[in-house]
Amino acid sequence: MTYTLEQLETITSLNPAHKQAIETLLSFYQFIRSTWTASAIAQLKQAHDLDLRRKQDRLQLAHLAAREELDFARSLPQGLEPLADLPPETQYQPETPETAESESDRYARLEKFTLLLLTGRILPSGQPLNGTQDAPAMRILGSPKTLTELEYNYKQLVKHHHPDISPFSTEEAQARFTYVRKLYQLTRRCWEQLNPTATISQETLQHRLKARVPYSPESFWYWLE
Repeated sequence: MTYTLEQLETITSLNPAHKQAIETLLSFYQFIRSTWTASAIAQLKQAHDLDLRRKQDRLQLAHLAAREELDFARSLPQGLEPLADLPPETQYQPETPETAESESDRYARLEKFTLLLLTGRILPSGQPLNGTQDAPAMRILGSPKTLTELEYNYKQLVKHHHPDISPFSTEEAQARFTYVRKLYQLTRRCWEQLNPTATISQETLQHRLKARVPYSPESFWYWLE
């Protein structure tokens, strides 16, 4: 998916505090999470002292990111649209005179892609996710895609699920806290096999997706609701 200048202008005109803007900004936030590098997001978050555990701060980050995308799009040579994500690979088809790319168009496309790489706006190419991030146990851990993200999510979980501050009953709070710690230790120890970019069979994926957990994965992130 890409955003045109007109769409970016519409998003930047929204007020993050208004209820009508929430759906659009959250959608753009997910777009930024999937297309910007982690360092680019972290820089914007730190520059404006945002806590992405809070919904309002996620809306604010989406609004700020839209402004940066718009400024970047306007800085491109006239006639180029902002390109923040790469189209999926398609099966090769021979070019015809009607579909053949001109030399000038090819240079313009490459220039645009190079600009995005240099500014850190798109993720470098890598292995596709295998679906493990959607398994219930991984959702409890925040569906981490990297080891760094796993460790960060774990710190947030133990902080909010410590029995002294947990909103759940004393018995359940202790059970959740213990479960999170054991789940993290297992995942951390077996990350090479469990990480979402590892090569796995469809049978293994289905087994992971069907594995049951004692509590709703979303309930472990209660403070984000």
